[in-house]
Amino acid sequence: HYFWQSSYFKDDPTRSYGGMIHIYNFLADSLQLNRENDLGFLIARLFINRENHFALEGQKKLNMLFKNLKDQVFDESNQCKLIECLIEFSMEFELYIPPYKKVQTVSVKQAQDFQRKIKTKTSKRLGFKFGGN
Repeated sequence: HYFWQSSYFKDDPTRSYGGMIHIYNFLADSLQLNRENDLGFLIARLFINRENHFALEGQKKLNMLFKNLKDQVFDESNQCKLIECLIEFSMEFELYIPPYKKVQTVSVKQAQDFQRKIKTKTSKRLGFKFGGN
């Protein structure tokens, strides 16, 4: 990882000790309705070291916001900024809808199973592309 190449870690290798938090984006309904087959998307990884410095590696603009682990302290102000950015990004993230051709036919058993528990994988990515109708 590019972090390990920095002088910040080379000067004191113990600065590389820390944790990593994976941040996923799920639909609220997926969690509230316990839809176990719904997909969540990894939108960022948060690195925090033993000196409470942090960096964020993530999708699109998230990758640009909190890159400098050496100079960023994971204090209350930065935590609020980070959470705001993650929420904003999640709200802009598009709903994923399975391709029409993949869901256009269903067996009786599948329809009955669907009634008992939603089996169709849904996730967040919105884009209306109907190809080959």
